[in-house]
Amino acid sequence: MTDPTDPRDPTAGPGADATSTRADRSLTWWPLVGAAVIAGLVALLIATVGGNDERAGRHVDSAGALSCPSTYHLPYKVFGWVPTDAAGVDGKKSLVPDARPSHVTVCRYDAVVNKTTDADLGGHVTLTEGLAAAATELSRTAGSSSEPQPITEPIGRHKDTVYLAGFTFATGIVWVSTYGGGVSGATNGQFHTTARLQERLATAYRTRAWS
Repeated sequence: MTDPTDPRDPTAGPGADATSTRADRSLTWWPLVGAAVIAGLVALLIATVGGNDERAGRHVDSAGALSCPSTYHLPYKVFGWVPTDAAGVDGKKSLVPDARPSHVTVCRYDAVVNKTTDADLGGHVTLTEGLAAAATELSRTAGSSSEPQPITEPIGRHKDTVYLAGFTFATGIVWVSTYGGGVSGATNGQFHTTARLQERLATAYRTRAWS
């Protein structure tokens, strides 16, 4: 029996070679199309996870420092607002662990006291000096037994500055929030203190160092 696609077969049709070539070309394109589809799905997954991660306050930049949330949510509570509770470290015993962080990010927000609109990010810095000193000082800050409550009493619609400090440790992360105006102390979402740390973070923001 003869093979109509065998070029050695004298009975093979004149279009056999062209048909075979087109089939071979189609086979070489399919892996490329499949790879493109997979790459697109992976990119979409990364974008989705990254977006959720940032909203949760756990997004880090290429250097490993926490990225500041784009907004500070108001109305705040007595001790302030944090984008997420401590993760990978114990946030119930102290504001931060007494260990040297690999990175400390300080975020500044310009807010209007007693206004319910969120405060936009005004700037951010990564500390270059005094990282261990910052963790040691905040880890020794005395806690408060009172529970945070939303502030509802009018205290004047004046502008104030909110600071968030994001600490990255070898095992996890923690955010510390302070609010100015003599209204509140500081919190990491689980541990609260009446200590006035506003100026400490304001100085760290200006100098990029904890001293």
